[in-house]
Amino acid sequence: MAEARRQAMSLDEFLSWENEQELRYELVDGQPVMMTGGTAAHDYVRLEIAASLREQLKGKRCRAALDLKISCPTGNVRYPDVAVHCGPFRGQDLLANEPRIVIEVLSNSTKATDFLIKLRDYRSVPDVMAYLIFWQDEPRVLVHRRVGNDWNAGEEILGMDATIDLEMIGASLSLQEIYGGLPEN
Repeated sequence: MAEARRQAMSLDEFLSWENEQELRYELVDGQPVMMTGGTAAHDYVRLEIAASLREQLKGKRCRAALDLKISCPTGNVRYPDVAVHCGPFRGQDLLANEPRIVIEVLSNSTKATDFLIKLRDYRSVPDVMAYLIFWQDEPRVLVHRRVGNDWNAGEEILGMDATIDLEMIGASLSLQEIYGGLPEN
């Protein structure tokens, strides 16, 4: 028999509850959903993106983060693979403060969620200016950008020679830098 659905958690209830858990969870439609681990390629790409952003943002207002959550007006709370947030630094924060860039690295099990549901969630956050979806096994990125009060349809960027300009934070991402050292299978 299927387990009965629990009463929906509020943001504060979820943050308090999740902070006591050993594993990471997202809040989706009022329910905690356990995060799964990724592949070695997923982890490699994620860390290369974060390292590049970290280096470029030194001494600037914005910071790259790997483990901060994004609270969405849709009611969902997400753990992006990488986020850039630009609000005041507060060491005890659990949520990204003024998130500007949100990045996900595709996994086979999360493609539909990353392309549809997370796109909706991240677009609903007024501070988010771009949502980037990276493939883990090829130099390929889908870049969604806020244009005024709307969003573009998404620009696909391909190839090792490509660079993504993130002018809103004064940084860029080179696909050669991110994927160039990815070991062959």
